[in-house]
Amino acid sequence: MTHLIPPGDSPEVEIIDGVAVTTSLAIAQYFNKPHDSILAEIEFLDISPLLREPNFRESQYTPEGQVYSFPIYYLNKDGFFLFLLFGASCRGYAQVAQAYIIAFDYADESSKKSVTQLQFLNH
Repeated sequence: MTHLIPPGDSPEVEIIDGVAVTTSLAIAQYFNKPHDSILAEIEFLDISPLLREPNFRESQYTPEGQVYSFPIYYLNKDGFFLFLLFGASCRGYAQVAQAYIIAFDYADESSKKSVTQLQFLNH
C-alpha cells in the first residue's frame, strides 16, 4: 500500500493492486460522519451494476484491538466521484453520471487504441 495524499488534506487515497482507492472509513473520517451513514449511502446509490461492480468493492476490516470484523467499501476514482455527486440526496442524477463515466471511459479506450494503431502503422 502506498499512501498518495497526506491524511487530513483529503480522504486517504492508497494504491492497492496497482489501483488508487479510498475507503468508506476514510471518507467517514474526513467528513466527520458515522461510518454506518457512509455505508448506507454507498449501498443505496442508484447506479447500474456495470458501474457498481468495478468501482465499489465490499470487504471487511478489523479495527486494532478488536475481535470482530466490520464492513468497509473500497472505492476507486469513479466510485468516489459517484459517491460524492450522487449520494442519497441526488439519486435522480445517477443515470446522467453513469452515462458520462461510460462515455469518458469509452473515449479513453478508443484514443488508446487509435494511438496504438497509429504507432503500428508508422513502423
